[in-house]
Amino acid sequence: MGERVTWETCPGCGRPAAVGRLDGVPVEFDCPRGCRLTADLVSAMFGRRRPARRFVR
Repeated sequence: MGERVTWETCPGCGRPAAVGRLDGVPVEFDCPRGCRLTADLVSAMFGRRRPARRFVR
């Protein structure tokens, strides 16, 4: 996988899936259920980074 991994919702099954990133750009996708996405679709679906969440107690 890439230098950084984020967990995103798989558009195919709705379960958590790993997205590997290099320099912030999504380059790999791994769904535990085996869903497959093309490189173009991975880039289109996960290309924008979400802002960091702030946890308030």
